[in-house]
Amino acid sequence: MEPDGEYYQTESQSNQGESSYAFRDPYFFQDPKSGQEYILFEANSAGTLSERACQPDSSKPYNASIGIAKASSDSLTEFEALPPLLEANCVNDELERPSIIVKGNQYYLFAKTHHEKFAPGLDAPEGLYGFVSGSLFGGYKPLNGSGLVISNPKDNPYQAYSWMVMPNGTVISFVNYVHVEGKDIQQIGEQTPDYQKDHFGGMLAPSLKISMADDKTRILHEKKQGVFR
Repeated sequence: MEPDGEYYQTESQSNQGESSYAFRDPYFFQDPKSGQEYILFEANSAGTLSERACQPDSSKPYNASIGIAKASSDSLTEFEALPPLLEANCVNDELERPSIIVKGNQYYLFAKTHHEKFAPGLDAPEGLYGFVSGSLFGGYKPLNGSGLVISNPKDNPYQAYSWMVMPNGTVISFVNYVHVEGKDIQQIGEQTPDYQKDHFGGMLAPSLKISMADDKTRILHEKKQGVFR
């Protein structure tokens, strides 16, 4: 499957003035209500920078979306692209590692993003964000009012990374960089190789257990490192 520019931005559309492009992070999902099989993925909304209207104009490059495609073959080798489950136009330009959990009649949609991926004027932390809907397709509203489920502290923004929520409510992630005194990822990249090696995590972070009820989540407790159940 490749983006065709109708629902999801093609690389050539992105090359016309934008700095971020995504069509990656596939996540297999079988809807327990219908039995239908899908793949979720990180993407960008279709179109070029000049075709997008945002206020202010400085937020026009921000067009992250969470895409979905339906399996169209029993062998799961062919998929049909469907309209995005969620779009963050004028708000954010990278919603990574999307995943979805079904609890009761609610669909809980999660993705992670970085502080620097929000449009100018939006001050939001590095973290796991989530949304909830009574339908798989559309109508998602932010969890906890803002969408924020788990965040890192400002002085240690990469202590955990790439969160994924498992069906039992366990949240797994890995350690990226630690004790960086608030440096962003570009500033870390400007440090010496020894600094980057000394501060690189490269291991699983302790798991967290969260609860989900209606449009609220809550961290229940921390688990030992490497414990998923």
